[in-house]
Amino acid sequence: MDNLSPPIDFSRPIDHAVFKNRVALITGGASGIGEGVARALASHGALVAIVDFNASLGEALAKELTAQGQKAKFFKCDVTDWSQQAQVFKDTVAWGDGRLNLVIPSAGLGATSLKAELEKVHHIDSPVEPNLRVLDVNLKGVYFTTSLALHYFWHLAASPAPQLCLIASLAGYTGLPMAADYCASKFGVRGLWKTLRVNGGSREMGGCQVNLIAPTYIRTPMTGDICDKLEAGGIKVGVVGDVVAAVLRAVGDERVDGRAICACAGGEGGEGSRNFDLEDDLEHGDGALRLRAATEKDGPLGAITGVSRNQK
Repeated sequence: MDNLSPPIDFSRPIDHAVFKNRVALITGGASGIGEGVARALASHGALVAIVDFNASLGEALAKELTAQGQKAKFFKCDVTDWSQQAQVFKDTVAWGDGRLNLVIPSAGLGATSLKAELEKVHHIDSPVEPNLRVLDVNLKGVYFTTSLALHYFWHLAASPAPQLCLIASLAGYTGLPMAADYCASKFGVRGLWKTLRVNGGSREMGGCQVNLIAPTYIRTPMTGDICDKLEAGGIKVGVVGDVVAAVLRAVGDERVDGRAICACAGGEGGEGSRNFDLEDDLEHGDGALRLRAATEKDGPLGAITGVSRNQK
């Protein structure tokens, strides 16, 4: 049986004071979604470990936040390397005076086209081994981060309950044309989250709450070109702040556990105002029913294809 709380009440205010002096580790924290989450948590008083492969961006962000009187430290790491991640977790706990409260695996790469890759080599008689870098970063790296988070949550026995917030995608719910590696990785992250919440698994391993964020198209340095094309075609794209709002909702409310949040372009209510609970459980068709309703003309995903499926 899944261990999950009731559907999220997004009208309920978040007490940002809960983040004060919490120790947060964010992979991919130097840019994009990870940077947005790092800035938000630091602004609310958390000690933020910015973990990223890009040292120039990571060091600059940590320096900027520190200059503002906030608490941040950069740790260089290739998330596909177990030994590097293990060292970063060890160093973060030491920096945090033996504490670790929040872990957000946000490091990720965009898709490569399966068709394009095969077209490069289709004239060769012998098959060529595919490039698995996207799977290595997006799934293997997240699995490493999750394993380390659970180890330290279990070992440190933090109170209140520590938080693990996985970043997947709506590409973990539906396929994207030829984006096989990206979709496979995000379906994998979603599968990891589902496994952790079954029978209270995450509660048995460190007592943590585990939630999932599934963004739709979000404008980041990695997605700028595709977002330009999507917007030119009339498709709404979200901003990093929409995802940050979803993450803060997931990790800032002790009543939210085992839930999946769709982060999509905010409306007149501002960033995150159209985010919604995917109701990803067997009773609701593993999120399919909520996604179908969301694509109605006036739903939060009504413009995700440029023309909603109910428009004539």
